[in-house]
Amino acid sequence: MTQKRKCILKNKKILTSIYNNVQLYLYSCQDLVLQSNAFFSMKAGDFYRLEIDDTEVFNIYSTTSSGVMLLNKQILCNQQHNQVIFHQSKPDVLLCEIKPFISNDNIRQYAINGASLKIVENYGSLCLYFKGKYYGCINQKCNSIQFEKIEKHNRQYGLLYILGDKKHIILFDDIQIIFCLQYIDSEVLKDCIQIYEHYPNIFNVGRIVKYDFESRQLTIKSVNDAGVEHKQINSNFTIIYFLEAIKCGRYKYAYNNLSYELKAEINIETLSKYFCCFDEYRYLHEQDLYVTLKNHRIVGMYHFDINKNLIDNIY
Repeated sequence: MTQKRKCILKNKKILTSIYNNVQLYLYSCQDLVLQSNAFFSMKAGDFYRLEIDDTEVFNIYSTTSSGVMLLNKQILCNQQHNQVIFHQSKPDVLLCEIKPFISNDNIRQYAINGASLKIVENYGSLCLYFKGKYYGCINQKCNSIQFEKIEKHNRQYGLLYILGDKKHIILFDDIQIIFCLQYIDSEVLKDCIQIYEHYPNIFNVGRIVKYDFESRQLTIKSVNDAGVEHKQINSNFTIIYFLEAIKCGRYKYAYNNLSYELKAEINIETLSKYFCCFDEYRYLHEQDLYVTLKNHRIVGMYHFDINKNLIDNIY
């Protein structure tokens, strides 16, 4: 890479200093109310640009759950609140993801070898907590949850089928949640589990998610990658096309949207590993920033440079 090019493989440094001109964005998976000198409504899934004075205090709460958060600029800039997950894309741009307000009336808990998965039903959504840490949120009505313990290659797993207006499947062990997916069909075999999932995308294809119990490897690929590739019309569509291809597992289509110089530095495997699995994305116009989400939780932030209708840099 040239000296001015930012490397796709380098980790971003997270800075915690206070900046006078810091730009704050709030995100939540549920509808919230912000109260300061006036009332503001924040819709679930949207990013809210927070204009706040140095001495101003905001009360944030949900109308469907108990509890209130007190936030000011110093708390946010210092990243000091345990109910907020902080994501810093630039030294002066901070995305603040507010963990959901929940009621403790309907809690279900499932355990494998001491590792606990807690599901809190909260007004049409299911909030997930694994080993005490917030994992994400599923927006669906729940009619029933089927839970079973399975043992494969001397290792125990917890498998949940969440049934309702949609269907979700969760696989976890005593270390991590391996996947949490909206699915159409699933199959547990001797050495692996396969899930067919489908999220809306421009290719109208689904993905096969496969977890190998012996190697403990998770692989994702599109169901049918033999079709004819549709070329994007102009440069404005390049990034959308790229992200849609990544989302549904068509990594070679995404790779074809990279410039020759960037292809010389990375391969398809590197590209697939760089992007965390996501099911939706948002664009912050002021920052020219794409934010990816999985189960309504922020999992990635990306800037793109375009040159001659191809992606020349990702950082």
